[in-house]
Amino acid sequence: MIVKVRMSAFAEESYPSDIQIREVDIPNQEWEQVADRNKLDDRLELVFHYGQNPIQAVPQCYSVSVGDVIEFFGKLYMVMSLGFREITEEQYKKYIAIPLIDRAWIAYTVTKNEEVPF
Repeated sequence: MIVKVRMSAFAEESYPSDIQIREVDIPNQEWEQVADRNKLDDRLELVFHYGQNPIQAVPQCYSVSVGDVIEFFGKLYMVMSLGFREITEEQYKKYIAIPLIDRAWIAYTVTKNEEVPF
């Protein structure tokens, strides 16, 4: 299973031209085991795990980080410091417009259930 991740945590303030997309390849056997449990967070955790360079190296690309955004079946999920948060495309555009120094901290300081400041 290939899942796309918008490498937004450390991207410059532009959308969508300069946002690097990382394709995370999850082994089918693991994907199917998690899919059987039908838990969204488990699937997103697999994307995060296989998006780490020590696990699946991608030349000239950071590992998936807090603040990056996973594209999953037509929806967007921001990687938070604990878990994931669904956001809209409009929220994503506002998020990526935030200066990098401020954007880098949003996913660390906002809890999963708090309203996002964008």
